[in-house]
Amino acid sequence: MISNINWFISLLNTTTPTNIVSVQSPRCLIIDIFGYLITLAAISSTTYINRYDRSSLTLVQSTPLSMTYTAVGMLMYYNGMMFVSPHYNTIYIFDHINFGLLGTINCGSSISQPRDTILIENQNMLIIASQNTNTLFFVLFNSPTNYTCLSGISLPNGDDPQTLLKVNDTFFYVASWGTKCVYSYHYNGGVWIPSFFANVTQSAGPSITGLGHLQIDNLQRRWVMAVGVGLVVYDQWGTFIGLWKFGSAPFDIYISNDYHLVVSDYGSSSLTLYEPNVII
Repeated sequence: MISNINWFISLLNTTTPTNIVSVQSPRCLIIDIFGYLITLAAISSTTYINRYDRSSLTLVQSTPLSMTYTAVGMLMYYNGMMFVSPHYNTIYIFDHINFGLLGTINCGSSISQPRDTILIENQNMLIIASQNTNTLFFVLFNSPTNYTCLSGISLPNGDDPQTLLKVNDTFFYVASWGTKCVYSYHYNGGVWIPSFFANVTQSAGPSITGLGHLQIDNLQRRWVMAVGVGLVVYDQWGTFIGLWKFGSAPFDIYISNDYHLVVSDYGSSSLTLYEPNVII
């Protein structure tokens, strides 16, 4: 990974996108076991799951999903399963090859507008960012048809948890849509302890409307998507070290080993491929 982040951002500012493809309201990006880039697309009243060649953004497959549609929401992959939620109160679980429905998770009013989820405790515990209930909700997960709704961590009013990033089974980050801040949670002595990490508005400026996904590179830098502004970079202690302004509403980013980037932007309804000239 490039150590001089400001040099890399300067390079990105002069890099013309290699390809821009139209995708209706894309948000989350994941890489499946076949190496394809996956995102969701909203077309009329249907959510599609799209597979792309990540090196060119050529569309490989587009499949409609069997679920109630309200808006494009969260997307997470684990062990042959795609976890998808259309900003309602249900998480749908699909097979990762043919996208057949395997089961659903519904905990009634405890979960409303789930925005992201992670798995901890040997992949047996789901933590769900429930925006409308302002909670981090825990679900014991055994299979798509065998789960137990447990309880949640109530967040301060207005936090509106948006995305989660797992570091390990006892440490994760939460990006807040409401406060535009990033927080960490550390499990100690049987409780989850929150800590402040960064106020992204102070780094990105007043044009920010919310936060998207977070990434950690191999130099332990935190890359935070600032919706309405671009990408903000922090060191592991929360010190601001870089800002790349671009896009309309950038929400997620994929970075390859050779520093090619794919960015989802639901404001411009596009995926954009950047291939800066980096010699490794």
